[in-house]
Amino acid sequence: QTCALPISEKSEGCLRDALSILDKIVSFTEGNLTYTNTLEHLNILDESYYFRLLDCMLQQQVADAMILYNEIHHRGFEGEMVLDGFAEFIRNLLVCKDAKSAGLLMVPEDFKSGYVEQASKTDTGWLLTALSIVTDNIIQHRQSRNKKLHTELWLIKNVYAKSGDSGNSRQWIKKKTDGSI
Repeated sequence: QTCALPISEKSEGCLRDALSILDKIVSFTEGNLTYTNTLEHLNILDESYYFRLLDCMLQQQVADAMILYNEIHHRGFEGEMVLDGFAEFIRNLLVCKDAKSAGLLMVPEDFKSGYVEQASKTDTGWLLTALSIVTDNIIQHRQSRNKKLHTELWLIKNVYAKSGDSGNSRQWIKKKTDGSI
C-alpha cells in the first residue's frame, strides 16, 4: 500500500508540507516507512475500521459496534474524526455503486476492489440513510456536551437504520423482539 495518499491528504496537497511530513515519518520510523506506521504517525484511522463498523451495522450487532468504537476511541480517535471519516467512507461506497466510477476514489489501489465489492453488497437506500444520519450527527456533535455518548448514539442509530429508508425519515427497526439492544 502506498504511503503517498495519507501524506498528501494530511498536507492538503501542499508539496512543501508533504515533504516535511515524509521527512518526519522517515525519521520517526528509522527509514522503515510502511502504510500502517504512516497512518499511525499522521493520526489517521485505518479504513479497515470503517469496513468493520459497516459490517457490525449491517448485521445489526450493536454490542460489536460499540466495542469496536471503544477500541477506536481508546486509540485516541475522537468522535468527530470518526464521524467525518465514516461520512467519507459512505460517500466512497456510493461512488463505487457503479464500478466505472471507482477510479474517482482517492484511496490506495488495494482498497478500491474492497470498496467496489462492499458497494455491490450494500443496499443503496441503507447507504443514503447512513449518510444522512452521520451528516446530521456531525453537525450536532459540535454542540454536544458528551461527545462519546453522542457518537455511540450515532452507532446505535446506524445499526438499526431501516434499509431502503433513503434518508427521508428516522425510523429504526429492532433486531430482537425482546426489545434488547
